[in-house]
Amino acid sequence: MSDRGNSAGGEPGANRAPGPETFSRRAALKRGNGSALASMAAHGAAENGRAGYAAESARGAMERAHGEMWRRFVDPYGIVLDYVELDGSYDRPTPDECRLAKPNALAWRTPVSNGAMFNGLYLDAMVHRARRTGDEADKAKALRLVEGLLLLASVGGPKGFVGRCVATDGKTTYPLGSNDQTGPWLYGLWRYLRGGLAEGELRRRLEKTQRVVAPASHHR
Repeated sequence: MSDRGNSAGGEPGANRAPGPETFSRRAALKRGNGSALASMAAHGAAENGRAGYAAESARGAMERAHGEMWRRFVDPYGIVLDYVELDGSYDRPTPDECRLAKPNALAWRTPVSNGAMFNGLYLDAMVHRARRTGDEADKAKALRLVEGLLLLASVGGPKGFVGRCVATDGKTTYPLGSNDQTGPWLYGLWRYLRGGLAEGELRRRLEKTQRVVAPASHHR
């Protein structure tokens, strides 16, 4: 029996009128490619959406951390604290506790033991932020950290001494510093100077103070 609708040398059904259930190989490829491209576009849009959400979430998290730093961890003297309560409260040592080295001469296990270290390192971040945003509020925060560092270099001890903190009187500190405090102290002020945020009398004061501190700590 012969195949119905089969032309000589042709494929079965080749003479059949095309309908919804039949289409050429080229049409199939076009349709398949179109579906693939649409799928890729949808996937790309979804990925871009997720990336945008992640970037926005990261920015939001950084802003929240930045806000918490200034709400709770930067004290009235512009010095960064080690730890505080959720409401920002903490126990600041008294002048007598500092002079008597309580609980120890390095202020360890107190909320104020790393002011010079934390200030210097956080000042680096604030310089970057202030230069990026150009915001006067960010510049003011950077300057506040600088003033805290200058205070720590003026609280007594031998020439070039950098304190860790100040007591409740705002001027007494513990008797021992260390190079792990003084190194970040120098670095933070160097970044501030290099960042172009210090001018005039402030710049001269920073340079003069660094020339006193650096030789004393053997950082040249």
